Amino acid sequence: TIVGEIRSIIEKRGKIKFRFIHDMISTNRKLLVAICQELIKQNLGMKWRCTARSDMLDRELLELMREAGCYRIMVGLDSGSERMQKLIDKNLPIEKSIQAIRTAMEMSYTISISIIVGFPQEEKRDFIDTINLTLKLVSMGIKLLAVRLFTPYPETQLTREYFPRLQYDDKAVNNARLGKLTVWEETQIKSNPYMFSSFYYIPNPFTPRHVYDFFLWIFFYEPYFRNFLGHLWLNQNEKAGAGLLQWAESNADQIMSRLNPDKLPESLPLMADSFKKFIRDTISDPELAKLLEKMLFFDLLTARNLPDSSALKELAGMLFNTHAKTKESLDNTAKQLLLTTQ
Repeated sequence: TIVGEIRSIIEKRGKIKFRFIHDMISTNRKLLVAICQELIKQNLGMKWRCTARSDMLDRELLELMREAGCYRIMVGLDSGSERMQKLIDKNLPIEKSIQAIRTAMEMSYTISISIIVGFPQEEKRDFIDTINLTLKLVSMGIKLLAVRLFTPYPETQLTREYFPRLQYDDKAVNNARLGKLTVWEETQIKSNPYMFSSFYYIPNPFTPRHVYDFFLWIFFYEPYFRNFLGHLWLNQNEKAGAGLLQWAESNADQIMSRLNPDKLPESLPLMADSFKKFIRDTISDPELAKLLEKMLFFDLLTARNLPDSSALKELAGMLFNTHAKTKESLDNTAKQLLLTTQ
């Protein structure tokens, strides 16, 4: 049995964390309940995580999974557009999914979310809906958020249908940096697009590639701009996505030409400067503009996990006319901003 195999591994290797690699584990509720009940009965004390459809999660099941040791769930929402949900046969009810995620977060689950943009059938309204969904998730406190460009995997329905439109470039596709491939590897990929279709992309007739790239990097850097993006949604709701996309259509090309994804400490200031320009160009309410600039400033001051954050904090002072000279005064400024916005 599944639990018997888990017990055998624990007996050999000690207590370790497990991950159930099964995209549809929550669709077979009877099996999942049986696994949880057996884990509880055998009292293995193990911690595990899984991937689940959000519309299959309710409080009763979440409580049972939690008792059985589940601590983290990955949810593939894919799109914030009801229209796209139907076209890709995902058919997730968005609001019900959001409520299930809220319930899981209330129960102290760690929730990671997967979003896909750039479907070949995606229209501008669909993309706006997905941007809004992603901003809403940020405002809810989701800390593990993966936004990826649609990948045309071999032998899938969409790849077969749109194969004549496949294009190859040197940008990151399928989590690979194509510039790091050997000459031989790149030659094979270019010579066999059918076999290596996942290294290609399908151009969208409504949204240029550089605009998609801009949003991919916005949400890649999201952990460093969480307060700014969250407050943008909280104050503008559905207007946020449309405003951000409209601004990006005119500015993303220039921004992406300067952004170096391999050099995070250098790219973060450029992204922060872009966000400040977005505020200046699009936010007419002076109080909201002031709040968003405060949040952006706060995000810069509290940036973590950087090799050297001193340059970033210096830039924060330059961008926002702040003259705090020491780490202590910068940290105090950040704390004060947090207190005034809670």
